[in-house]
Amino acid sequence: MARTAGSWQPGQSGNPKGRVRGGETVVEALRAALTLEARTAIAERVVSMAMAGDLGAVQLLINRLDPAPPAGGLTAQVLTMIQVTMPDAQTLALAGPEIESDAD
Repeated sequence: MARTAGSWQPGQSGNPKGRVRGGETVVEALRAALTLEARTAIAERVVSMAMAGDLGAVQLLINRLDPAPPAGGLTAQVLTMIQVTMPDAQTLALAGPEIESDAD
């Protein structure tokens, strides 16, 4: 599309003030509008469609119930949620040589 006299200059924002802070998002508006009964009815409908063979409904249910890992692998945020408990050095020393090492 060719530039016209009223179009934005390169590097100039069409919305210099940006989005209004604290404004309601679409998700917040939907949550406020949908009652528990409406959410239940929608969920029942999606399950019914999936059971009837609607592959889109099947895919939606699978994605919501068992989401795939992020495309880039585990992020730092996810890794911080994983906790590993390691024994201290004294416990390892008391255990003796019966602890096997993966390095061998």
